Amino acid sequence: MLDGTSRVRDTGSVSKLTPRHRFSIRVAAHSMLLLWGTFIQPGFCRAVEPRVMRGTISRLQALEQQFSTVGLVEGEPRCAGITEYYWDANRELELELNAAKKNFEACEPDHHRMTLVAGPAGLGKTFIKRDFCAGVPVGALWKFDVRELFQHYCEQGMAEQTADLHDGTTVFNHMLSLTSVGRKQFRSDVLNSQASFVVVDSLDEIHPKDYVFVLQTLEEFLRRSERAFAQVVVFGRPFSFVTYWHQRDANRYQDIVHGFILRKPEFRTDGDIQVSNWNFDSWKFGLRRGSAQANAEVTFAEYQAWCERGYGCDGEFSDMIFDPNDHMKVEVRATLERWISEEPTVAAVISNLAANGMVRDILVDQLRAGEEFDERTFMDQFLTRWLERDTKSDDRPSLIKPTHLHAYLGLLENVAASYSSSVKADGTFSVPSDANVKIELNGGDVMVSVKGLLNRSGLVTVQPFGKATNEYRFEPFWLHRFLTGRYVRRLSGAEVRQSPVALRLP
Repeated sequence: MLDGTSRVRDTGSVSKLTPRHRFSIRVAAHSMLLLWGTFIQPGFCRAVEPRVMRGTISRLQALEQQFSTVGLVEGEPRCAGITEYYWDANRELELELNAAKKNFEACEPDHHRMTLVAGPAGLGKTFIKRDFCAGVPVGALWKFDVRELFQHYCEQGMAEQTADLHDGTTVFNHMLSLTSVGRKQFRSDVLNSQASFVVVDSLDEIHPKDYVFVLQTLEEFLRRSERAFAQVVVFGRPFSFVTYWHQRDANRYQDIVHGFILRKPEFRTDGDIQVSNWNFDSWKFGLRRGSAQANAEVTFAEYQAWCERGYGCDGEFSDMIFDPNDHMKVEVRATLERWISEEPTVAAVISNLAANGMVRDILVDQLRAGEEFDERTFMDQFLTRWLERDTKSDDRPSLIKPTHLHAYLGLLENVAASYSSSVKADGTFSVPSDANVKIELNGGDVMVSVKGLLNRSGLVTVQPFGKATNEYRFEPFWLHRFLTGRYVRRLSGAEVRQSPVALRLP
């Protein structure tokens, strides 16, 4: 507008302009103000622009070191089993759920509670759910996986696959969402339930538009229940609780609805890792002791003695039964402890239940290939596996669903780079609700919500129950540095592609 005014003055006074000229200038000025209001003022959608400042990656690495738990000490296991490690890290949640069981057993009146358990991807939410449900009488319990229930509704025409992360016709994934008929059916199923305990898993594995509806329906079940006792427990990733938590009537339901963030267990000693090995071998490979009559679980004491014998199936351990594998070897387990003790990137993920298995698979593959540990290679292979896991739960792109994978990774890299310079001391960064991120795809720009991209990626966590619900953090935190580095290499012309996992040798 100022440039336009200057040009007018060069040709003479403003008073000499024709009415047509004055009208044109007013239209142009109005248009510029409208554009300013649309794209610059806060509250309107805008695309974040990646910008990596000098020293940013070094700062991210320094923060990683502050958060690092690297280093194992010699010592006995701190807990008797893997379940106890989870409860040790989540004492308040344990007290909450145990109190519910005690109130039920004692027939305490007026117990109406909904407990929301938020945990990052792969942390062990389902594992905790299973342990809790084991102590509840079968006749008093209704437990269901909400995605599986929606799939059942879908087969009956009451739910449908709905685009989740998308821009126009470019769709990265679909999630199940209820139809209007499906909502009526779900509400009827919940409100007519005669269960005293209702336990719901996988809230995050349905379409986002149904999160609040599901939680409000469960809340209504509590309010309308005529029974003296009603306990609801809901498990999901943190982002699936955010909107409901801030829309609920906090004053009215403060004593009814409680939110807990599930914390990962801590492995501090080599004995702790031995417990982890015992749990992994029993679950993954069906480790047990066989006899003519039946199979029996291997106790931890037996497992320790067997490991000291080098996993040999002779003598007193001739009845050991397990699926063939390359994990139960002295060299493999010694290397695992060394990685955890010496490599911060490994130590940061080993206590995540899903990541624990991925680390072990990467390790075995590298030993087969005769390769030494390389941080970037480990990060890349870990991300590859993690994206594949997320494809199975959330339909997002990966090597097993490669459509738009390159663009999807590019969007994640752009977001990591965009917020790399604004990471706070605790590793979090603020994401405005209106923030978008774009990338070129097939000759055009694809733009999606930053929150929509991050929420279902499985790569971040967020605070769902406080005021700072816009504060995101990559989990593990080193993913922020890794993805930012990928962006820098892509920008510099170095080709960055999602590499396959390490070669599996025969």
